[in-house]
Amino acid sequence: MCGAEPAGDADPGATDNTEYLREDEVAEAQGPVQAVLRAGLGGIMLGHGFAMVAQNGGARLGKMRVRVDGWGRLGYLRAAMKRQFAGELISEAVALLIIISFGDSVAAMYTLYDPSPYQHAYWGVCIAWGLAVAIAIYTTGAISGCHANPAVTLGLALYRKFPWKKVLPYCVAQTVGALVGAMVVYLLFQPVIDQFNAAHHLTRAGGGASAVFFTHAGMSISTLHAFGDEIVLTAFLVFGIFAVTEQYNEMAPGANFGALIIGFLVALIGASMGYLEAWAINPARDLGPRVFCWFAGWGAAALPSPGSYWWVPIAGPLLGGAVGGGAYQVLIHPFLPARKRALSTTAN
Repeated sequence: MCGAEPAGDADPGATDNTEYLREDEVAEAQGPVQAVLRAGLGGIMLGHGFAMVAQNGGARLGKMRVRVDGWGRLGYLRAAMKRQFAGELISEAVALLIIISFGDSVAAMYTLYDPSPYQHAYWGVCIAWGLAVAIAIYTTGAISGCHANPAVTLGLALYRKFPWKKVLPYCVAQTVGALVGAMVVYLLFQPVIDQFNAAHHLTRAGGGASAVFFTHAGMSISTLHAFGDEIVLTAFLVFGIFAVTEQYNEMAPGANFGALIIGFLVALIGASMGYLEAWAINPARDLGPRVFCWFAGWGAAALPSPGSYWWVPIAGPLLGGAVGGGAYQVLIHPFLPARKRALSTTAN
């Protein structure tokens, strides 16, 4: 609380019970306020304990002063902030639901059918995964930014001031969304999964058809080698995402095209390096379906999995996200001409 300030026409002798939000509370409050602005309500807005001035038809948030008359309106504002945060978590879960529903479905098409429609068209598998990512971004990006990947969330927290208090909730929401996506795929393909296992004399407990849902080390790849691979692949992913979303990168695609470029980046990683260990590059993408499969009859084939592989698609991408984001911030970000111009203008 920053103190009290009497209104201009108030009785000087009266007691002022008005309370003011601290600067950090004002910053947190801007999330839901900006959501209103994006809905197209520009100009001056007044209501329920806060006032703000928006310039240029709501495109730019002006100086904002929040005044709260008593704890009731402070509670209202905090409730609005909680609803906004809940919406962010829901959007992250929905993003992973979309990605896994399409991505694991194309994995089912690749794995379960003989001959597979993708047997000589692996690029189609990669494109399907990439388009799933792009659709997820277009669907949820305006709400949460569509991290859709704990490695991305970690990188943004480390290097782009994403609030640390949101990191764990985002990661949990992403994993839950991936688990629900795996359930969708299972409901669609369950008869085909059982037929595939019966035809090949496999069982779920023995890992039959598990490649539909989660990743494994590829041919000649050890667990430790796969861990290193996941660091490198995810570093490329986060490095590319930082480049595409960099505000000072004059070569970056426009906002509405960036989602497609990120989707193509996912497809490129899969097409060039995916056979190493099915290019998880996302802890939630692997862990969510793996947990579902543990409950759905795959048991130890899912967790801990042969060779206790389960930790590789979690630890590798998280470390890779930190490495890739850090590499961009050190090797590219300081030398961007637009950033140098902005710093020069600020100094003058």
